[in-house]
Amino acid sequence: MIETALGEAALWLMGLLLKISLFSLVAGVVTLPLFYLTLLYLNGWFWSVDEVSADARSSDIKPSFVKMIAAPLLVWILPVVSFACTLFLVSYFSGVKSSPADTKKEPSFGKTQFDEITRSIAQLLPKGAVDPKADLTPSQRAEEEIKFSLRGVRVLKMLVLLMAGPFPTLVILFSLIVGRKGIVLIFRSLSRNLLRTSLTYLAVFVLVAVVTSIWAVLDFLDFYTSEKESNLKAIVTEKNQIPSQMKPSHEAEFKALVRELPAHLQPRDLDEDMMTWAFVGGSLDPKNRTPQNSLFLFAMQPRKLLTMMDGLDELTGEQMDLLRRSVDMMEENRQAVIIGTEKLKLMDKKVGDKIKMTSFNYKEVDFDFLIAGSFPEGTRYDQSAVMHRDYLYKSLEEYEGKKGKHPLAEKCLNLIWIRMPSREAFEMLAEKVNSSGKFNPAVKMETASGAINSFMEPFKDLIWGMRRLLAPALLATMVLIISNAISISVRERRTEMAVLKVLGFRPWMVMALVLGEALMIGALSGFMATATTYALVNAFGGIPLPIAFFGKFTIPPAALWWGPAIGGGTALLGSIMPSLSARSVKVSEVFSRVA
Repeated sequence: MIETALGEAALWLMGLLLKISLFSLVAGVVTLPLFYLTLLYLNGWFWSVDEVSADARSSDIKPSFVKMIAAPLLVWILPVVSFACTLFLVSYFSGVKSSPADTKKEPSFGKTQFDEITRSIAQLLPKGAVDPKADLTPSQRAEEEIKFSLRGVRVLKMLVLLMAGPFPTLVILFSLIVGRKGIVLIFRSLSRNLLRTSLTYLAVFVLVAVVTSIWAVLDFLDFYTSEKESNLKAIVTEKNQIPSQMKPSHEAEFKALVRELPAHLQPRDLDEDMMTWAFVGGSLDPKNRTPQNSLFLFAMQPRKLLTMMDGLDELTGEQMDLLRRSVDMMEENRQAVIIGTEKLKLMDKKVGDKIKMTSFNYKEVDFDFLIAGSFPEGTRYDQSAVMHRDYLYKSLEEYEGKKGKHPLAEKCLNLIWIRMPSREAFEMLAEKVNSSGKFNPAVKMETASGAINSFMEPFKDLIWGMRRLLAPALLATMVLIISNAISISVRERRTEMAVLKVLGFRPWMVMALVLGEALMIGALSGFMATATTYALVNAFGGIPLPIAFFGKFTIPPAALWWGPAIGGGTALLGSIMPSLSARSVKVSEVFSRVA
């Protein structure tokens, strides 16, 4: 089974890279006008500064009325717009959780305003059709009607903010420090051969998007397989058996050990920072079981869904409110369940339906469920479901009253999760648990990352190949592409470079212009790639990751600097040889050929 899973994961990775490459090529073509608009935006500012400079004012040629009005306005309006967009994005990302474990972080002003304005715009656009027979609350129906528009508006808004904000701001600040004359020459060089500039942009865009996606997967896996010094999650399982099957009484015994810890090493709130899982699988049609009619559920305390489960940090305020209402229904009605959106579609069910499921691991136990809500589309729980653990316990009691004790009645606790305040607290509690002798069958306690690492062991070669072979190969390809493009440009402009030297440009200045041109197109293309990837992938809920038990991965905010760093760094490496060639251009040789 492991070899099959590994093979499937490798095939999936190859297919994903192909899809990302094709998608990135299309996205690059679509965003090419936005690339040139960004260059035009910056050119407009440089033009306006030149027009209001002292040299322009002292010219004998009287400027047109349009220049007299537009130039002074653009000098101030464009930087103010860029700085405002940048500040808004800083506020926005300060409210985006940096990790799934960051459960206490509240949305910032920027995040709240972005969501509210996005929703307001989406409500003004044409709404999608929703099945009138669907048993949905008004809030759920409104959410379904604007779902597609909401995603489109979210993508466009994020792209506009990113392209109008950080990059222009950095270029404007840099020009104020080093002077704008050289940067203006760089921009003009990029506009001379639009075909070559466009092809270079597309090549860098595609490769950066692929590298960013690979690094996002690795970053996602690194988070779940790395130890945390604080806010550390630990897991308790049966020591000598897989799958783990513990007694329900283990929960109380474990809590007693936790309370023996010194006060400063105990979880802040044990009721909030601990949960149990029982795994319940079943089918709506036990005689003809198929993926379409099968269901896998976590049996747990409903309120722990909001405090202990990972991957719900990207929900909007309204989505979280809907999920809270569904959890409240589960608290009131033990038969209520929450099921992933994709799983509901696969089962051809909807919120409000009642279903009967026959369990295949709890033999001869039937469950009558009411679908109280769904996980918002795009979360890692699209294919999962949650039920009230008390309903499982009650069903086992009813079975005992009819047929005697169920074989799994004393084995219905599969996992215990707990969030510890520090590594020291974890080690002390783990020592107590592993050596207490109070548990029968014996249990073990380990960090969640350690357990996941053990599970990920068969995939380590695949991950190593992604990290050590695939990503460096793509970076080397980018270096060659940019080196080739800049070399062609230098060969075509040897006469121009000779003229620059005649006009007084030193060799290092000519070299700096070539390096600056490569850096500009590499950094901007890379930023466009990561900005587009971030906006699209995250707005549409992420990309499925069929490795281990992970659901979907999204692009982290940190990727927004990966793009310009990758593009700019590889551009500098690729332009070293062409820039040295430009530096060594000899005026006498160039003009003798011209003559």
